[in-house]
Amino acid sequence: MQEALQSSGTRLYAKHFLILVAPSSRGYSRLGITVTTKVDKRAARRNYIKRCIREVFRLRRQELKSNVDLVVIARNDSNMLSFHDIDGELVGALRYGRLLA
Repeated sequence: MQEALQSSGTRLYAKHFLILVAPSSRGYSRLGITVTTKVDKRAARRNYIKRCIREVFRLRRQELKSNVDLVVIARNDSNMLSFHDIDGELVGALRYGRLLA
């Protein structure tokens, strides 16, 4: 999914995240997450970031205007963010891209 979105998807930028977006050919929205060891060497911290991103998607899925495929790529220094910070950045980027109602 990520390779297809990198070539044909729209890019939304947040301070600590890159979001790739494309219309979904399925009847529902999907989420992909990439958090590399460049972000943090500790697996527990990378998993925390992934759990936070999944929770934001779960909470905001109903607010999406249409069915889309999203890939969220964490950038450096995203390991220092709290859930509230991650939520604010992702929701802000999705609203800027006019994907949230």
